[in-house]
Amino acid sequence: MTKKTISISSKPLPNEKAKAIDQWVTEGTLENENSKIYKEQRLTKKLTVTISEELHKKIKLYCVKNNINMLDKVEEILEKEFLNINN
Repeated sequence: MTKKTISISSKPLPNEKAKAIDQWVTEGTLENENSKIYKEQRLTKKLTVTISEELHKKIKLYCVKNNINMLDKVEEILEKEFLNINN
């Protein structure tokens, strides 16, 4: 009985994701911080907020009408307000 050599390789990454990972490894940054790849790789924390039922309904209606995920919209608003603040 002879043994067969089988090589197993990993699934290739899409070019954009591979490029972003290479850039992050070599430079410690990502090309576009608003990209989905950046959001997948950054550390996250949970934030619980209590809002009025009326405000929740308005946010929900806006998001449904515009086909937007509520979490994405709230995160977008918070990022616009707080990411450009100089400590």
